[in-house]
Amino acid sequence: MSDELGSETDGTVAYDETTRTATFRPESLDYSTGYVAKITDDVTDLGGNTLAGAFEWSFITETESDTRPPTVVSTSPEDNAAGTAPDSAVTAIFSEQIEASTLTDETFLVFDDSGNEVIGTVTYNDADMTATFASVQLYYDTAYTATITDDVADLAGNTMQDAFEWSFTTEPESDNSPPDIPFAISPYDGTVFVEGPVTLEASVFSDPEGDSHAETRWMVRRADRTYHCSDCDPSFDFMTTSGDLSTHTVTDLGPGLEYVWKVGYKDAGSRTFSWSDEYVFKIGISETDMNVRIHPGTERADYRMVSFPLLPDDPSCVGLFGDEMGGHYNRDNFRIGTYHPETSDYVECGNLKVEPGKAVWFLARDGLDIAVSGIPVSVNHDIDVKLENGWNMVACPNKAEYIWDDVLVLQHNDDGTIKKGPMPVFFGNNDLVDRKLWRWEKGTYIYYDSQGLYENELYEADPDPFMKPYKGYWVKAEQKNVSLRFPQDSQTESGGLTAQIHRRISNFRFHVSRFKFSREAIANSADDSPPSPMGDISVSLTNEDGSSRIEAGGSCFIDTAASNSPLQPNIIDIFLHKVFHK
Repeated sequence: MSDELGSETDGTVAYDETTRTATFRPESLDYSTGYVAKITDDVTDLGGNTLAGAFEWSFITETESDTRPPTVVSTSPEDNAAGTAPDSAVTAIFSEQIEASTLTDETFLVFDDSGNEVIGTVTYNDADMTATFASVQLYYDTAYTATITDDVADLAGNTMQDAFEWSFTTEPESDNSPPDIPFAISPYDGTVFVEGPVTLEASVFSDPEGDSHAETRWMVRRADRTYHCSDCDPSFDFMTTSGDLSTHTVTDLGPGLEYVWKVGYKDAGSRTFSWSDEYVFKIGISETDMNVRIHPGTERADYRMVSFPLLPDDPSCVGLFGDEMGGHYNRDNFRIGTYHPETSDYVECGNLKVEPGKAVWFLARDGLDIAVSGIPVSVNHDIDVKLENGWNMVACPNKAEYIWDDVLVLQHNDDGTIKKGPMPVFFGNNDLVDRKLWRWEKGTYIYYDSQGLYENELYEADPDPFMKPYKGYWVKAEQKNVSLRFPQDSQTESGGLTAQIHRRISNFRFHVSRFKFSREAIANSADDSPPSPMGDISVSLTNEDGSSRIEAGGSCFIDTAASNSPLQPNIIDIFLHKVFHK
C-alpha cells in the first residue's frame, strides 16, 4: 500500500483461511490523505494458480476531528494601548474560522471605566477571521475594556475555553471644534412617499476650522421603535467615508409606517460627530376615514374614549378636527383631551397631538361626525405603542382587533436596547404593566382581568378581552421605558371561531381563578382605577396666562396587593399561550 505521493506504507499482512480474507494493518495513516492498496499477481491459490492480474483500489482517510477551542490571536487596539482615536473600531482576529451566528452584541462587548456598556454593531469577516465592534462614538480620554465571551464557537462547535478581555484608553480631546450641525434637505418633517426606497439628503458639510469631511453616519428607525434594532435593514444604520457623503438611500420601508431619521457629520480635525435634529417621513397613501361618530352630550357620562388608527396628515387637534369644529376649538361646545401621566393632568385640544395607538376623550354638545385624513397604519407588522409610567390612554394602533391577553409588553434601556420582554401581559413575571384593561362604558369604568384576582366595589368586571379599533382603553404602566407590542400574528375578529374559543377559555379561566384563590388574595380597592374624564362642557378651567389646563379627577396611584404580588401563570394560562402563539 502507498500514499498519494507514491510512498510505501509499512504494515503487516494476515490471512484467514476460513473467511478467505487477507488483511493489511498499516502502522499508521495520515488524516485527509489518499491511499492505493494493491494485491499483485504473485498471489496463488492452493492449486498453485496465480491471480489473472494485479488488483488495486483507492480510498481517502477521514478529516481529523476538530476538538481545539478557538482563540484570539490579536486585537486592535492592542491590550493597554493609549491614545486610541474615539472613532476607532474595536477588532479581534481569531485562530480559526468562527461560526458567525455566535458573534453578536451579547458575545462581543465593550464597557467604559464606569461599567457602562457601549452601544455598537458587531460584524464578522470570515475571510480574515476578524470580528469588528463599531460604536457610534467613544469618548475622549476614557478607559475601555473589550470582552469576547466564551460563548463564541468555531465551525466545529468548539467554544472558547475562557472569555478574552483587553483594555485601551482613548486620546485626550483636542481644541479642534466639531463640524457645523447638519440639517435635512429632504425629506423634511411629514413628507409622504407612496412607496420606498427613499433617498435622504442633508446639508453641505461645513467646519469652523475648514477641516475636511471624514465620515457620515445615517440613523433611521420606525417611529414606534428605537434605533439600533437587530432585525432592521442595514440601510437603517449606515456609515460611509467615501462617495456622496450627503445623500443616502433607505430600503425595506413598509407602507402604513412612519419613519424617523437623523444624520451625523464627522470632520478630520476633531474626529467628532455633529448630529442633526430628527426628521419624519411616512410611507403610504392618505385616505379619509369617517368611522367615528360622537353622540350629543354635555356631561361626563356622555364622554367617549375614541382613537384613530391612522398616521394623520396633520396630527394637531385643530388641524385634524378643525373643520368639524367650525375652524377652532370652542370649549363651550367641545371637550377634547388626553391624559399626561408625568403631570397627572389632561392635555386639551390646542396642545394635543393625535397619534395611532393613543386614545382621546371626546365630548360634543351637538354631536359630531368626524372625518379624518391620514395613512392607515399597517396591519402587516408588529406595532409598538409607547407608555409612560402611570396611567395611559391607549388603543389599537391599526384597524385590526386584538385580544388583550395576546398583546405583548417590553421594556427598553435608556440607550434603546431591550431590557425585558417581549412577553404576554398576562404572564406571571410581568411587572411592567398592570394586567387589567379598563374602558369607559355609559358613564362608568369597567375592567377586564383575565386572572380574576382583582375586585373593585365601585366598578364591574368585564369578561370581554377584545380591543377594537376606534375605541379607547386605559392601561397602567408600572415602570418607565415600557411599550405595548401588538403582534401581527395575534390579530383577530371578535366574531371568528378563534375569538369565540378564546372568549370561552378566558371566561373559564376567570371563574376558575376566582374559585381557586381565597378572598384575601383578591385586591379590593376603590382607589386603583383610571382618572375620571375631564369636566363637562359647562366647566371652564383656564390658567392665569390664559392657557388650558385640566386637572384629572379620580385617584389612581394606590398600589394594590395584586400589583405588588404578581402570580405565576397557571396551567390554563400556559395552554392558552401555546394555542394562540404557535
